[in-house]
Amino acid sequence: MWNFGCGKDITAAEVLNICKENKVDGITLLGGEPLDQATAILEVVKLIKDNAFSVILFTGYTKKELKGDQVKVWGLADIVVSGRFIESKKNLYMQFRGSTNQRVYTHKGRYKDYKAVDGQTVAILTLDDKGSLDIKGFFSDEIKEIIK
Repeated sequence: MWNFGCGKDITAAEVLNICKENKVDGITLLGGEPLDQATAILEVVKLIKDNAFSVILFTGYTKKELKGDQVKVWGLADIVVSGRFIESKKNLYMQFRGSTNQRVYTHKGRYKDYKAVDGQTVAILTLDDKGSLDIKGFFSDEIKEIIK
């Protein structure tokens, strides 16, 4: 279960300043369930969008499950990846998704014509100065073979 008592609170303006200072394209909302705090996120998303940054949303919800501010956040996002991860439908070769029930919606901004490209998995492998391996992305059978 996600612990909602952790993390650091920052304002929407601070998020915007981080985006500007780091010259990023936008923000990605994921981890836990972003739409469980839709009212707070809505303020951030509006400010980000008003300043020409993009928003990518990963949610376990489907559109028909949304209510209130959740619908508004979904509607403002440039890309939405929706649906719960289902282990029995796992597929590591789909862009942005981990199981075949999940969907990618591109309906706003610079990504409105973007089409997800399936067929390859992506992972970033990093070794720190002590030799510890960190893997971000999908840990496929091919990657297991590489690191043997």
